[in-house]
Amino acid sequence: MARLLIFQAAVFLSAFLLFQIQPIMAKSLLPIFGGSYLVWGACMAFFQGVLLLGYGYTHWVQRRFGVVRYSRLHLIPLLLPLLLIPVRFEWLAHVDYERSMFLQVLLLLAITVGLPFFTLSTGSVLLQSWLAHSNHPQRDNPYVLYSASNAGSILALLSYPVLFEPTMTLHVQARLWAVLYMAMLALVLLCLPPRRRTAGNQAREDTPPAARTPRGEAFVWVLLSASGSALLLAVTNILTFDVASVPFLWSIPLSVYLLTFVLLFKRTSWCPDWIRQSFVYVLVAGVALHLMMTLRWELPVVASILLYCGLLFLLCMRCHGLLAARRPADVRELTRFYLALSFGGFLGSLFVGGLLPIASSNLVEFPLALMLAAVALALATRDVDGAEELPPANEPLRTRLRAAVGGWRRPVLLLLVVGLTMTALPTLGKLAGLGERLLLAPLLLPLAFVLLATRARPLWSALVIAAIVPLSGVSEEILDGSTNMIRHRNYYGIYKIYDRDGMRFMQHGTTLHGRQYLDSERAHVPLSYYHPSAPASELLNSKKLSFQKVGMIGLGPGALAVSLRPPARFDIFELDRDNFLLAEQHFTYLDQARRNGIELAYHAGDGRLALARHDDAAFDLLVIDAFSSGAIPAHLLTVEAIEQYLRSVGPRGLVLFHISNKFVDLEPLLYSLARAVQTPMLVKTNHGAVEIDADPTIWVVLTRDEPTLFTLRRDLHWRRPVPAPDTLPRPWTDQYSNVLGLFLQRHDDTE
Repeated sequence: MARLLIFQAAVFLSAFLLFQIQPIMAKSLLPIFGGSYLVWGACMAFFQGVLLLGYGYTHWVQRRFGVVRYSRLHLIPLLLPLLLIPVRFEWLAHVDYERSMFLQVLLLLAITVGLPFFTLSTGSVLLQSWLAHSNHPQRDNPYVLYSASNAGSILALLSYPVLFEPTMTLHVQARLWAVLYMAMLALVLLCLPPRRRTAGNQAREDTPPAARTPRGEAFVWVLLSASGSALLLAVTNILTFDVASVPFLWSIPLSVYLLTFVLLFKRTSWCPDWIRQSFVYVLVAGVALHLMMTLRWELPVVASILLYCGLLFLLCMRCHGLLAARRPADVRELTRFYLALSFGGFLGSLFVGGLLPIASSNLVEFPLALMLAAVALALATRDVDGAEELPPANEPLRTRLRAAVGGWRRPVLLLLVVGLTMTALPTLGKLAGLGERLLLAPLLLPLAFVLLATRARPLWSALVIAAIVPLSGVSEEILDGSTNMIRHRNYYGIYKIYDRDGMRFMQHGTTLHGRQYLDSERAHVPLSYYHPSAPASELLNSKKLSFQKVGMIGLGPGALAVSLRPPARFDIFELDRDNFLLAEQHFTYLDQARRNGIELAYHAGDGRLALARHDDAAFDLLVIDAFSSGAIPAHLLTVEAIEQYLRSVGPRGLVLFHISNKFVDLEPLLYSLARAVQTPMLVKTNHGAVEIDADPTIWVVLTRDEPTLFTLRRDLHWRRPVPAPDTLPRPWTDQYSNVLGLFLQRHDDTE
């Protein structure tokens, strides 16, 4: 029993380190890529890819050298990472923004943590193989270690945003990780199979290899694993797309995903019948959430997290439950099984994190992952007289597919019903003057009946969902009354530009970034956050102050440009170079500014890094407008960042922050940062006095120039904030930030 505990401790700590390094590295990469929600997707693809290499390597070397003989050679890859730890974060500084963000993330991760992660990725499978080749009573069921491995992964993920991130800097986290790696190394050494062959490992080593798993069965393993991985990343993308790209919201879905492995691969597998029977109802709920997103229903953040993670749990229990049921009984096939699992996980991550952002202009990951899960279920199970049956492992894939398809008339009829529902009902609703939200139930009910009719044929469910995905976009365009709708997606998000009520709108995710009148008489009037009545435009139009050199991080449609008074130079720092093209092609603010005599200059890439390449005191005014959506770029709100901004404007310049945000209250953090750099701070909002074409906004000014402070307070009515000292958060630095704390504080304040 004691020896099994050592095995479990070793595999637990190995998995803990494996999954602790993931949020550490993703958090360190976020500042470099402007807080993009897809940084985590790219990290997941890298980690899944290295996990695949690790499993493939383990499978090959143990077949080549034998489990016992290779166990001594494994000391080399175990010791090599000691040369690279703790992590050298300075290696992350070399970024080329002209190249794909996805490829840049992969390259930086490979350079910094590729070798340690590769070594750790071999740990679980190797330790299971060593247990299988021992004399321990559990040697015929080494899969129990996989449950311990996933428990370690869950603890790493949940402890990071709650314990490590709020209390430790990145450098301290890296040093602690290095210490734990050495402890893990000591435990692994205690698990080494003895050199002298025991009766157990003698039999296992000398027995001929097991018969190769049929290709059809291996394909099903891969497909089931890819389905779970795609579902995980799809849910993570939805939760981080417009809430916040932070470790907390990465960790929850990944912990739910790993929990299913813990429950299914422990000594006594847990998967009640009601979970197996709920698959079609989960599909209905998933389609309902997709329609709600399409029709712009905004759920409360907590409800959204609970719903999506609940569906993820049920779907992964179904997919991973079939993996557990179909795992090979012969432990000599153990490495092949895990190789298939890792290959499927890599494919799922690559599909959602790498392919869809450039292949689709909509957030369609979740319904497509549902479709993939339905296809996997169709090939892994069979309905026989209303009861589920697992096809034989040696049954050809062609036979399984033929059984899954069944007849063709009924699915064609179901697809016709879906097509009519998604086009006719929105058209009738539009004619009747019904709003988008009122049509959710009429749309969902027939679709639910169609999906329920496919209960015995999951492949038909996949076909129905495949039809719903493109048709939901058609339904949206019929209902919302917009014209000239343009969608554009890249690794930084999804833009939607459309015309309605005589105005053109720019939407990024679910956040509206600005709008402009279409008629030439009013096109020059800035709207939304930069309306003439809003604090920013009042400041720029004031005759008491003059700004000839203005810089801005964040562009949107470019409304601020027309508020500048000539002669002036306007330097725009924008992480997403596509925003420049969209603002120039679809809005006229920037062109109007040029005609007004404003000189424009564009700088692509991270704004903070670009500012560092400019001279000190290069600007009279620096505007930071990067916080209106939920994905907070924390690296723009650190002590070091504020010091950079103040250097850029010099002793008499102003730094102006737009801090309107629906999820977090940034004013206490800005006050804490202003105190840390010993700079006065003023606040102004137009809440309560919002004109019809303006939006309520909150603005903060930092400046060390006393005459300017006096003018702002006396003539423009900016105020000094007076927060309670016990409500001030700890100032963020490049080594410390805590978005979760701000989110929880805002949630507590609104209760």
